[in-house]
Amino acid sequence: MVVSTQIPYRQYIEWAVNDSLGDFAGVSLIYGDGRFVATAHGDEPRVVSSLTGLNWADALTGSSIRAIAYGDGKYVAFHSPSRRVWVSSDLVNWSWNLSPDESGTWRELTYGDGMFVAVKQDGDERIVTSPDGENWTPRVAPGDSNWSAVAYGNGLFVAVAFAGDDRIMTSPDGVNWTLRSAPANRSWRAIVFADGLFVASGVGGVATSPDGINWIDYPVGGLQRWESVAYGDGWYVAVGVNGLNNLLTSRDGVTWTVSSAPEPNEWTDIVFGSGRFLAIGRQGDNRVMIGTPRSGIGDEPVFLPLSPNWAQPLRESYEFKTDIITSWDGKEQRRAVRFNPRIEIDFLAHLHGWTKSQLDQFMAARQPRETWLPRFVQFATSTISMPPEATVLAVSGDTSWLTPGMTVALYDGRGKLESRVVASVGAGTISFTGESMTEFPIGSRISPVYRGRIQVTPKVERLTNDIATMRVQFSVDPGSFTYVPAPGDSFVDFREAFMRGPNWGGGVTLDHVWPRETVDYEFGRVEHFVPYDFPSRITRMNFVGRDKDDVKSAIDFFWRHRGRWKEFVMPTWENDVPYAFIAAGSRSILVDGTDFGAAYADSTVYRRIVLRLADGTFHHRAVDFVDVLQDTDTSVLWTTEDLPTLSLTPSTMFGISWGLVSRLASDRLDIDWLTDSVAQFSLTFQSLENFDIQ
Repeated sequence: MVVSTQIPYRQYIEWAVNDSLGDFAGVSLIYGDGRFVATAHGDEPRVVSSLTGLNWADALTGSSIRAIAYGDGKYVAFHSPSRRVWVSSDLVNWSWNLSPDESGTWRELTYGDGMFVAVKQDGDERIVTSPDGENWTPRVAPGDSNWSAVAYGNGLFVAVAFAGDDRIMTSPDGVNWTLRSAPANRSWRAIVFADGLFVASGVGGVATSPDGINWIDYPVGGLQRWESVAYGDGWYVAVGVNGLNNLLTSRDGVTWTVSSAPEPNEWTDIVFGSGRFLAIGRQGDNRVMIGTPRSGIGDEPVFLPLSPNWAQPLRESYEFKTDIITSWDGKEQRRAVRFNPRIEIDFLAHLHGWTKSQLDQFMAARQPRETWLPRFVQFATSTISMPPEATVLAVSGDTSWLTPGMTVALYDGRGKLESRVVASVGAGTISFTGESMTEFPIGSRISPVYRGRIQVTPKVERLTNDIATMRVQFSVDPGSFTYVPAPGDSFVDFREAFMRGPNWGGGVTLDHVWPRETVDYEFGRVEHFVPYDFPSRITRMNFVGRDKDDVKSAIDFFWRHRGRWKEFVMPTWENDVPYAFIAAGSRSILVDGTDFGAAYADSTVYRRIVLRLADGTFHHRAVDFVDVLQDTDTSVLWTTEDLPTLSLTPSTMFGISWGLVSRLASDRLDIDWLTDSVAQFSLTFQSLENFDIQ
């Protein structure tokens, strides 16, 4: 036998749970005539039905039904522990008859070859048959085993038992039965016939047989009690009742994969119908589970089943590409190669139980293929719960990014995640096309979707056998994510003004760059040449985005300038002009001493100033000239426009900074989100010569 930890490549089942059955204590489940029909007993015994597994309607109330089957156009249900057998052709109108034996507990009912066959776990007559579901005949069961399930296939009825000396019996007609040797002394709970195989499930394993007589046992799942098994779309699936590791799948009945359901409920039965698996449970918050078979080829991409652990930042990286040609004298010509950046997402994910199992399945089926990932830091939030099959959701928060036809992610942060297509956006509402597979609670989020791929070799650090962490590196496919930056709102002489102050606590570094060339003549003489007539300042500043809008403004600025491509004007945020006197409304600024005038008189870089006033306003002025006044031992800076008319003193002005024409020194921007609304980032600026834009 082969026990696999991965599902076959490019094929998998996508599971989701919902609470559409409330506290329904599910016992038995069938699919017949296009409907799922479930039974429960306990405090509120009833039979319910559903077309999809999302919305259920009562079909029969007040009756504790243990076994149910569909055949010959009718539903037949055994009441336990009474003798009543209920029959209905439409799940609305029911009639009942009495079974021939009133002792014992009915466990399973099936239909095959024109015959209904039911088995008991105890009592006197443990097999009964009926051609029509109304008239029943007891049959002799060999031995006294506790029969738990029966199935029909390949011209044979086969029953299995959870206790007793002989735990398999077969019959060609439901009347005459023969004991068979079980492959293992397991507590067998269920049996199904599909794709040419009988498959029985029990405690600690499964068994298969092509003829119901010769069996092969597959120990799998430890002490898990595999309560039910079903087949559909090329998959055998069994569900268990004991906590985690309660899903078992196989494509061929030989290689079996153990994984965890979305919730560790006691899953009691599973069937396949309408293109999906559906399981019910008798405990837990969500007692309905739907599994949709998927294929990695040709299907719509699926979401990466991971979300960030905010104990470490989530990093969004944007990278443009700029070609820069620099002439011999330092002049630049820049060409934007990319008009949309490459985008990468990096975060640490915490894996436990269900998410770990989902990741293992994802890696087996989807790792190299296109994947979806919500943009976790951009979202609207639901203000009401959204039941299954609902199409309108009330939301709060920014919805300006939503447009009709857009694919978005809808998720609750606890494992529920679906893609939805926006039909329309109203005042505080979003309408979707299509229906949901599950209910989403208040506080669920709607985010745009990144389409891309995870890294080639992701590394998972196992902390225990069921807990792990993984560093996710996700590359967004170029052109798949649409982002429209807001326009700039502050310009100086046709250049945008970048007026965001740095986080001085995070540090600001400054490199003064003035290239030189050195020629070594090898015999002792070295000569230096300075090809450029101007220096550059390369300044690295750290910033903090206090909220999403604040961070968005920085991303918008970077996007508008396409990395290193465009020029802008920015203050140094330092007190660069140590003024001695400024006459209000004049154009002159006096500085003590002649060093200032001598340093900046011929500069082509320092040609603009920014007055930073105490009231929070800024005044940009172009520099006409800087000179030395020898007779007064002072320097003068003369502006091309009048200075503000208010009194400019240390009490009204923080200082005067150079306003440098600059560009970004890197085509890459890294945003480190500390939470889903607060981030830190750094930008590096390179000063340029200040020439007028014609």
